[in-house]
Amino acid sequence: MNGSVLLVDDSADLLRIYSTILTHAGFDVVQATNGEQAAEKAREARPRIIVIDALLRDQDGWKLAHRFRSDARTATSVIIMLLERGDVAPPDLYRDIQQLAKPVEPQVLLAAIREGLANTAAERDQTA
Repeated sequence: MNGSVLLVDDSADLLRIYSTILTHAGFDVVQATNGEQAAEKAREARPRIIVIDALLRDQDGWKLAHRFRSDARTATSVIIMLLERGDVAPPDLYRDIQQLAKPVEPQVLLAAIREGLANTAAERDQTA
């Protein structure tokens, strides 16, 4: 297995699509449809990767990412933010968060996840 992925999106269709793609690529997938559910599931699963829709109905995706960065259990998780075209990240606050414009092609999502995992592995090797 490649590790666990927490998918956070309020669209059931996108959750199903991304979950299928990632499961076929060998990832264990946990799904959440809102920020509170995502926080709870992250505490349980301690995912290596967190994919967040920036425009959740109940919570701003960037605030949720900040919440994950502030929690020791998810502070080192790879975070990928899914943006609507034209959205812009808050300046300098989230440089370590990869950003992808929706709709995301499967190979682009998988490449971003693999790149994030490779970067965290390289950082661990440098500090070891």
